[in-house]
Amino acid sequence: HVDEQSLVESFEKFVERIDFKVLGVTKDKWAASTNALKTVCRHLWIGFCHRHCLKKFRDRLSQYQKETNCSDREASKLYRDFKKALDAGYSEVSLKVQINFLKGEAFNHPLLRQVLDEVKKNAVYYASHKIRQGIKKTTSIVDNFLKIVKRKLRQVESFRDWESAALLTRAMANVRNFVPFKSGSKNAHKSPFMLAQGETYDLPWVQVMNMHNAFLFTENAA
Repeated sequence: HVDEQSLVESFEKFVERIDFKVLGVTKDKWAASTNALKTVCRHLWIGFCHRHCLKKFRDRLSQYQKETNCSDREASKLYRDFKKALDAGYSEVSLKVQINFLKGEAFNHPLLRQVLDEVKKNAVYYASHKIRQGIKKTTSIVDNFLKIVKRKLRQVESFRDWESAALLTRAMANVRNFVPFKSGSKNAHKSPFMLAQGETYDLPWVQVMNMHNAFLFTENAA
């Protein structure tokens, strides 16, 4: 929950450290971060995350069920219909047309109608992944990792200053690079380090992490 100016300063520091140009980003609808990105990265392509949108629709659908006693079967169909429309839009105009095809009493209910209107309002961003190469439909694993970090900080309740929180974040990021993804995931049993073609020497991930960290922290490490 940082303000737009703080994000501008953070993004500026990020841009100073990278050796490539940021052309696009997939993100949630948070206006402060969108404005900050546009300020720092000129002519930026922005795509809004479908996962965030679907979660919001699912939450509203749950509220709708409580209000109307809608059956689980009907709710599942409403969710599938909305997801199908969201996926089918290949441009701003096309996505608006797909959303307009969603008819019926349920989709006209204020709880669900608000989500549909929001998608139409931001259709150009939700369809961006179909138009701009490199824009993804959902946010990256980094976004998911940061959610884990924030939950951990809330649970621990002892890191009350910036330096301590930063140390924990770096430590968790380091570990996250070496932990293999679980069964059922897209890259099951592979870690980000393995996907980057890092050398594992067929050792358990903890030993691989410790071995590479030991090298990085030696005096002669490049």
